[in-house]
Amino acid sequence: MNPRMADAPIAEFVFQRGALRGTQFTLLESRLLHLGTDSTESIALDAVASVRIAYERDARRIGWGVAFGGLALVVFALAGPLGALAGRGLAEISAQIARDGPQASAVAQFLESALRALVVAAGLMPLAAVALFLWGAALAASGWIGRTTLALVLPSTEREYAVPGREHSLIDFAETLAQAVAGRIGR
Repeated sequence: MNPRMADAPIAEFVFQRGALRGTQFTLLESRLLHLGTDSTESIALDAVASVRIAYERDARRIGWGVAFGGLALVVFALAGPLGALAGRGLAEISAQIARDGPQASAVAQFLESALRALVVAAGLMPLAAVALFLWGAALAASGWIGRTTLALVLPSTEREYAVPGREHSLIDFAETLAQAVAGRIGR
């Protein structure tokens, strides 16, 4: 067999998204190359015990997203009543301090400062609720988008290569790789 033909690529996959963006798989007759921006890895197909490809949504991220959304609703719902309650308390304590003048107790002055801080905090709670909601929405969306993971089972380890979303071309590449591995095992 011509050595140049033996090194002709059978299949290729370029990572366009995710942590592996810019790297590439090249399937050759006897090995799999993972060409990175800073490194190259060569895996002999004889060393690959099995190939697994899976698309999975991340239920944990979706759950956290829903939890943050619920927390955002609670924070938003508490902002109005807490602000009103603190405002009424501040008005009463301020009126008492105004009546007492310089003889106002230190406790009353401390309470007035604490209630002012609580009014400000209650005013910021709707913004915090929006931030929590957006964070939750981003987590839930990320979990819903999921990822496609190619796993290579080697004698002493398992290597995973993931890309965000459902990546049909990685699935096709994995099927070709699995056929090449199965063909080598049968020899």
